[in-house]
Amino acid sequence: MVHAKDRQEPHNLTGSVLLLPASPRHLLLRPRLLKALDEGAKGRLVLVIAPAGYGKTTLLASWLRRVARQRRMPFAWLPLSREDADVSCFLGSLAEALSPVVPKLPGRLAPMLTEPQLHWSEALNLVFESLLELRTPLIVALDDVHLLEGGYEALRALDRLVQEGPSGLRFVLASRHKLPLKSIPRLRVQGQVTEISLADLRFTEGEAESLFRRVYRLDVSAKLLEQVMDSTEGWPAALELTRQLVERYGVRETAEMLLASPGGDSRYLYDYFAEIVLDGQPPERREFLRRTSILERLEPELCDALLERNDSFATLRLLEDSGLFVLPTDASRTAYRYHSLFRDFLRRRLREVEGAEAVRRLHRRAAAWFLEKGDDESAVEHLLAAGEYSAAADLFRSLRGRLFFTSRYYLLERWLKQFPPSIAEAHPWLLLTQARLALLQGNFPRARELYIQAEPLLQKEDDRVGLYTLYHDLGAVVANEGDYHSAETFYRRALQYTEDESQQAVCLGQLAFCLYMRGGDVEEAVRLLERGVKLVEGSSFTLARAGLLTLQGKMLSALGDIRGCLEAWHTALELLEDFGNRHQQVNILSNAAYHHCLLGEFDWAEKLVRRALKLARQFNSMAQYAFALDVLGMIHQGRGEWEEARRRHLEALAIQRRLGERYKLPVTLNWLGVLARREGRLEEALRYGEESLALREQLNIEYEAGLTIIELGAIHFEMGHLDQAEALWKRALDIFVRHRARYEQAQLHFYLAA
Repeated sequence: MVHAKDRQEPHNLTGSVLLLPASPRHLLLRPRLLKALDEGAKGRLVLVIAPAGYGKTTLLASWLRRVARQRRMPFAWLPLSREDADVSCFLGSLAEALSPVVPKLPGRLAPMLTEPQLHWSEALNLVFESLLELRTPLIVALDDVHLLEGGYEALRALDRLVQEGPSGLRFVLASRHKLPLKSIPRLRVQGQVTEISLADLRFTEGEAESLFRRVYRLDVSAKLLEQVMDSTEGWPAALELTRQLVERYGVRETAEMLLASPGGDSRYLYDYFAEIVLDGQPPERREFLRRTSILERLEPELCDALLERNDSFATLRLLEDSGLFVLPTDASRTAYRYHSLFRDFLRRRLREVEGAEAVRRLHRRAAAWFLEKGDDESAVEHLLAAGEYSAAADLFRSLRGRLFFTSRYYLLERWLKQFPPSIAEAHPWLLLTQARLALLQGNFPRARELYIQAEPLLQKEDDRVGLYTLYHDLGAVVANEGDYHSAETFYRRALQYTEDESQQAVCLGQLAFCLYMRGGDVEEAVRLLERGVKLVEGSSFTLARAGLLTLQGKMLSALGDIRGCLEAWHTALELLEDFGNRHQQVNILSNAAYHHCLLGEFDWAEKLVRRALKLARQFNSMAQYAFALDVLGMIHQGRGEWEEARRRHLEALAIQRRLGERYKLPVTLNWLGVLARREGRLEEALRYGEESLALREQLNIEYEAGLTIIELGAIHFEMGHLDQAEALWKRALDIFVRHRARYEQAQLHFYLAA
């Protein structure tokens, strides 16, 4: 409970005004829409839904300025970006937007968003707690909410915020599309939703007349206004272009243009008007507009380099003053951007007027500028657009590691799609990147095929770094298939090409684990792992340390040290989170959840496994997704939720059969067998157990075959086949004594005593 004396007043009722976008030079305040927002803010939710060019942002900014002037209510303004589709980014951005009214929130929330064990809902609860401390209602206005699409967890967080946030919150959401929030129909039934649609945002005849005569100060006839409304149907973006036509060509010429304008598709209408406006500019300005349209962000220095001139800053200020859809990206006007509709038009116009080769030349200049500044990622974007595929491919060697380490391989996937097959299939580092992506997504046959394709190319170039990467990853491919003998061979080969202690340590750790899993010398495996850990202990090799701790956790698990393995895994998660690496956390989260489940810590286990599911889905790693489903099924079994457990295991089984998973498939069969046995369906349990054992014996994995043998013994015991059960358990005990697996030995001694 928050005591009255601890409650905080809003820090600043008007501070957010500084964050609002600049008001357009030609702005008509529209009382009917401002009134609709005023009325809507008395309820829980206002939705402003319309395509680009309908003035959603301008309307909200104007209204919020008025709210601030009248000091009616504090507000938070959050223009969303594509990065906010990640729930951690979304919550971080939300905290920053709320900081003028809840100043301590960003500092309190930031550490939580980097905690590997924390689920986003706990961070959201802190937002709720902070907002509860306010004494006054608060408007939370989010612009471009459609950019959250694809961010399942971010949309869920927003949905919870709208549905469950403190009663004093008022939400205003602007989007190009309808939003898939479950809270909307519920609030609509309660009369708590106000909707401002495309039809509402269109200018009425009276508003258009006021816009042209009072704001634009143009003496236009009633006939021209009628033509304007017929042609544009009140579309704000087209009205602004019409103003520019009248100012440049006069009323009569504009009327003739409107009569000739296309009907129907708004894009063609926009292009028609924009082309006339562009053609009316001086030649040098037209050239500037067309050629800089290849840039996402208009920095004066970059524009100068692109166009080989030195007056870009003055030109950008002039374009902004003329109202030509050039918008500053910050209050100090150090950079600009084009309105999305205008930029799309300019890019089409550039290709039409100057041709494809001129476009490629501009992208080459932009790439050279970014390379000089050390921004290789932006350089790749422009090299690909320029068709400079070999140069772009050469940058993959340095970029891929950074992007994989920070889990941004969606960017690698997007780039790879732009290479022609003749380049993608002949450049070794592109092949290595494609193979690593296939490996991460659980497509082991495709990964193996690509690595084999890259091997002769790397050997021909004597590329030691590439060969290390190749053999290390091939070891991971065959290890994931359960072939630890072949994996050990590949890791030994990779060891010959290591360039630093980090790589040596990783190979030693992987060799140790393979040696242990294939039933080799356990003490030798422990020695190898300890050597690897010492090599990176206290070093800056964060990912190598995390990888070795992950392997150490697996070995400690096999040796029966559950608390020890969990400590190793949670330390590895902290290292990966600090480094910004998320995709390597998936398997660790699932394994940690499984072991918390063994200790009966089901709530803790569920938090971890749901994070694993989210990340596996985000990175399209279906093999890991299936494994996490299995762990979730085990949690449901531990709680006695049999139907839910079966549903999870069967979903995992379907994915694994589709992927042709040979290693993890027996795990799922085992859990389905355990479930069937607990429910008394012993024949079904026996079928699952026998299929699991057959698969594991094919893979020649003695340790894991022993796990299935334990369960088969339990099934025969319950069927009354006591001799068969005893024989199976003795066979399993022999395996686990050799492996020094104490947890399984204790389990078997208990069974044999019974």
